Amino acid sequence: MASWIDRVIWVWPHWDAMQHKDGHSTIIMKLGFFKRKVKDNEETSFCFCQNLTLANEVCIYLTNDDNQDTDVAVLDSDTICSIVKVYQWEQMNVQEFDMLSTTTWLRDEEDVLLDIDEDYWGVHSKPDDLTAVGINETTVIEMNESIQKIVCKITAQTEKEVDMILRRIVKMVMHERRSHLETYTYARVHKEIMEYVYSKQNQGYCLNGSFGRFIELLLHRSQDQLKVISDIGFCAHTLVVNSDAAFGLCSGANEPNSTIITIHNPTEHEIVQQSQLVLKALISLLRDHKDKVLLVTIARSGRDGFTPNQYQQYIESLLLKGLKDIFGVIDIEYSPNLLGGRTGWI
Repeated sequence: MASWIDRVIWVWPHWDAMQHKDGHSTIIMKLGFFKRKVKDNEETSFCFCQNLTLANEVCIYLTNDDNQDTDVAVLDSDTICSIVKVYQWEQMNVQEFDMLSTTTWLRDEEDVLLDIDEDYWGVHSKPDDLTAVGINETTVIEMNESIQKIVCKITAQTEKEVDMILRRIVKMVMHERRSHLETYTYARVHKEIMEYVYSKQNQGYCLNGSFGRFIELLLHRSQDQLKVISDIGFCAHTLVVNSDAAFGLCSGANEPNSTIITIHNPTEHEIVQQSQLVLKALISLLRDHKDKVLLVTIARSGRDGFTPNQYQQYIESLLLKGLKDIFGVIDIEYSPNLLGGRTGWI
């Protein structure tokens, strides 16, 4: 798809202003490849270059190295990035985006691909929720490892169902702790949970019998910790295209101290306001160019944990309504691998 794109306009929300020096900036980006040595083997890697100043071009590459603290690194001056694509990159806030309608912003030879990410309205950090109740990274890893031994096969169709089973088990532990404080034992809880698991196995769910460690980890959690675990839920950590996808706590990719993503938890009122601003700007920009819009794509950003769970469906409903107001009748295609399916993840 990169070969089709000659110009990108990236619009950032008001709450991300601290990450941007200017309201509107334009740079020329160059994409290419270079050769590098990796463990005595020569590999071809992706690189991209940009001019920080008129006389200073910097080229960066993706390291793909789990042992490094960052995913990117700067190419040394002796290494050449062989450029295969050049395009214009513009970034602006929504106010500047709205003002584009007063300019000749779209060239005659250009068409439009409109890509909208639902995390434009807000970004939530599930790892922060875990940390706030005292669940550290080591515990998350241990819990994920125990879950890997439980779930023997995951598909896009069964992902949400398995999540519901595991959440039910968490709630069973919470209920036993509240209701049977005097007789609350590992054996009692384990027996009740395994009876529930066997009933699900008989319904055709592919669940292994090794629930002991998972139950033990849950029993060592407080009620507040169990509630957060239940709220976060369980999912595949990558797009489910085969049964090998890792499955565990659905805590996302926004890990503490390893992201530069701005965290912003919106209110429902703010979501409505931002939707109105975006819709107003799009109506102004596309008034005379609707036939130029070839495709609209929407990213939920649910699996990576960015879009706040409790607002994802609301954001999407406002967004789809706005697109219908602009374009009239629209045909919607839902990916078969969406987290939570067509209805989304709660």
